[in-house]
Amino acid sequence: MWHNEFACLKGVNQVMKRRGSALVEFALVAPILVVLILLMVQYGLIMNRMLTLSHAAREGARYAAVHPQDDEAIKGKAKGAMRGRGYRPEKMNILIEPAQGSPDRKPGRPIKVTVQYDMSDEMFIPTEFFGIRIINPVVTVEATAMIE
Repeated sequence: MWHNEFACLKGVNQVMKRRGSALVEFALVAPILVVLILLMVQYGLIMNRMLTLSHAAREGARYAAVHPQDDEAIKGKAKGAMRGRGYRPEKMNILIEPAQGSPDRKPGRPIKVTVQYDMSDEMFIPTEFFGIRIINPVVTVEATAMIE
C-alpha cells in the first residue's frame, strides 16, 4: 500500500517536470516568434504603402504624358491619388524628370514621376542596429510614361 502511494507521487512529479520544461522551452521560443510576427506585420505595412505610392506615381505619369509642361498639376494629381489614405503630404517628395522647360519634354519622349515617402514615424521596428541601417524608412517608387 505504501508503495502504491509513492508510485503515484512519483508520477505527479514526472508530470510537473514535463510542465516545467515546456514552460522553459516556451520562454525561449516566444520572443523569437513575437519578433517574427512583428517583422511580418511591418513588411505588410511597407508593401501596402508601396502599392499606394506606386498608384500615385502611375497617376502622376499618366497625367504628365498628356500635360507635360505643368509640374504643379502633375504633383497635384499624384498627391490626389493618395488623398484619404492616411498619408501626410509633408513627408512626401515628388520628382519629375526631365526638368520643367527641358527640351527633352516633347512628344515621343519619356517622362518619369518619382514619389518618395518617409515612413520613419510609422515603423515600429528599429531601422538601425548598432549604427547600421537595416531598413531604409524612405519608400521610393517611380513610373514612366511616353509624352503624347
